[in-house]
Amino acid sequence: MTGQVLDYSVQNREGVISGDDGQRYRFGADEWPSGRFASQGIRGQRVDFEVDDDGRAVNLYLLDSPSLPKPVEATQTATAPTGTKVRMTAALFALLLGLFGVDQFYIGKTGAGIGRIVLTVTMLGAPASAAWSLMSAIKFFSMTDADFDATYN
Repeated sequence: MTGQVLDYSVQNREGVISGDDGQRYRFGADEWPSGRFASQGIRGQRVDFEVDDDGRAVNLYLLDSPSLPKPVEATQTATAPTGTKVRMTAALFALLLGLFGVDQFYIGKTGAGIGRIVLTVTMLGAPASAAWSLMSAIKFFSMTDADFDATYN
């Protein structure tokens, strides 16, 4: 059956649909499948629904309406929350700026970062610092994101 939502109370989580058959049917917020119910802007929406033995509207679905915007699905983003260290960033810092300890400062190891700078400025320490940077880059590239998060976040 189809109809139009006449009213919805956020406090009571109950609403009323005027069915195309001229009858009115009550419904609850839990009748929307997959939790896709949004109380904002529900009045006036055309819906498809079934009627249970008690005369209540169940299994409600919004019908497409050319005058109303279609709902936008949430998407998962690949960005990390603010303040969270990212494994690939650490690996690239180690590879490109490792001689200056940037990767160590990034992961919060200030002492190791300073140590790498000191090692780099000495003539004999630069090759050791380069090797240390390369090993750090390999370590970061070979870690899983979960292992990196567990260790550095």
